[in-house]
Amino acid sequence: MGKKPIIYELASDELVKKYLDESQALAKEIINSESNVEIKGTKYYVSSSEGDDNNDGLTPATAWKSIDKLNKTKFAYGDGVLFKRGDEWRYKDALNGQSGVTYTAYGEGKKPRLNGSVDASSPDDWEKTEFENVWHYTKKTGGFTYNVGCIVFDGGRAWGVLVTPVKSGETIDRGVVFNGLEYYENPVEMFKGPASLKCNLEFHHSIANEDPTVDDLWLYCKDGNPGEVFDTIDLVDRGTTMWLEADPETKWAHDIVVDNIDFYGACFGVACGNVKNTVVQNCTFRWIGGPVQGVWMFGGDTWVRYGNAIECFGRCDGFIMRYNYATHVYDCCWTAQHTGKVSFNDVQIYKNVADFSNTGPEVWIGDGGHITNLQIHDNYNRFMGYGWSHQRPAYPNYLSKKESGWIGAGGIFYGAYVTHESEGSKFENNDVYHNVNLFAGSGLSEARFIHPKTYNFHDNICILEEGKRFGRWLPAPAGRLYNYNKEDLTEIVKQGLEKGTDFYYTKPNPLGDMYKLCLPDSEYML
Repeated sequence: MGKKPIIYELASDELVKKYLDESQALAKEIINSESNVEIKGTKYYVSSSEGDDNNDGLTPATAWKSIDKLNKTKFAYGDGVLFKRGDEWRYKDALNGQSGVTYTAYGEGKKPRLNGSVDASSPDDWEKTEFENVWHYTKKTGGFTYNVGCIVFDGGRAWGVLVTPVKSGETIDRGVVFNGLEYYENPVEMFKGPASLKCNLEFHHSIANEDPTVDDLWLYCKDGNPGEVFDTIDLVDRGTTMWLEADPETKWAHDIVVDNIDFYGACFGVACGNVKNTVVQNCTFRWIGGPVQGVWMFGGDTWVRYGNAIECFGRCDGFIMRYNYATHVYDCCWTAQHTGKVSFNDVQIYKNVADFSNTGPEVWIGDGGHITNLQIHDNYNRFMGYGWSHQRPAYPNYLSKKESGWIGAGGIFYGAYVTHESEGSKFENNDVYHNVNLFAGSGLSEARFIHPKTYNFHDNICILEEGKRFGRWLPAPAGRLYNYNKEDLTEIVKQGLEKGTDFYYTKPNPLGDMYKLCLPDSEYML
């Protein structure tokens, strides 16, 4: 048989609808999934609305109440913690997931919500300043440990735009942005603290000035006191909603199941170091990430902002992320990553839906690391880079001024520059296939030092607007930038990547204003 000719053609309305309908159906299935996990040990029930920490926690009628109670309790291998559906827990310090324990839901209704954000909805939470339309948060967030990376208004009707400085003194996160209510464009200029806030819903948290003793949050709100303008205001900070804690003896977080929980408003939804034989499934992730990480990039000039839905930063030996839905995630949704010489084995990422975020799957390691049996398949990535994460830093000293703003990436895969086959590194049986990628604000992938010996990309579906980029691919000092056209895509296929993948293009903005599809009244915002 001859080689399959490359498909690069105009997508019909029927084809676009087919894949949008498929992704929508899977997302709804995940959101409405039931809890069917087996728990062999003791079941403990938790309800924020009806529980009491003085109860025994052994029945729904005698449920516990708080996350603090769970963190102070040592569970046995095989036990289960069940959160009441429809309830919500808002807290600062992470829920510690213990090895051998299953965390799931009980009852009827929406998934139980673990909310890591700070409620700043009261008018008393804000005071007017001497700067025009700039309001000061009257409380403290907790300094650098809990620096604020996003502000969510009315559950997603609008969101804040973080303004921070680079070491040169210029501002970043400027250019053309969308805050959910309006578009605006501000030039990059010298940073002057709250005086630099001049557009609606821009904000600055003082910890970005590298002084951990200062903890002030300012917000520009042109219509008056934010607590009177909006019904709800959530401050998304640097905390983690659930941390999978390593067993002191084995040094692994192992044999954990996280099922049917809604994670909201934190830097990470589920995070861990070394993880083994663990599953995260049927969960939803909303408004994750955006805080300052505490390191500089691009020559030490620019703050790194970060935040992922599910992250392992350590060794992996059996880590499954399946049937999850993530929306409004600043960075990536599903990831195993590390800067050192670590091993990832048997990482499976499948049947997930990610939208209005920066990137779907992300995998990378340091030189000398090993990745074996990585399987990324049957995921839907849609409208990536069109959500609030489009305000990725403009890096004024790294990109030209013309490239500032609107640089949201997105799509199928992100591999950092250390992800390559160097001396001592090993890559075996790693496949990325049967994923569907539907539209992106800028491009579909950022995968440097990638070649067929490391990952086998094949048989995916890509639908992207004309004039976009495919991404940076193949071994090169910075990765060559490929455009989304037949010539460049043909070269990628000839290199042995994306064999059997079908590429389709559409006219610009095929569904109208693509940046407004993430608003609550959109049919795609679930």
